Amino acid sequence: MSTMTLILFLGGSQASSLRYHLLLTALQFPRARDFSTEPFLSSLIGSSLLILTEKAFAALTK
Repeated sequence: MSTMTLILFLGGSQASSLRYHLLLTALQFPRARDFSTEPFLSSLIGSSLLILTEKAFAALTK
């Protein structure tokens, strides 16, 4: 929730760099069998929600 709230206060290039950073963070989790995939999936879902929120905010401010 706080990530989606944060995007409302960030401008264009800052929002893009934040989105890029979150996507890189989501991709850094190893996909080993003994590693739980829950942190990877939650980061991926969080990044997806951030992208959707950014697009919705951009559409509202046009």
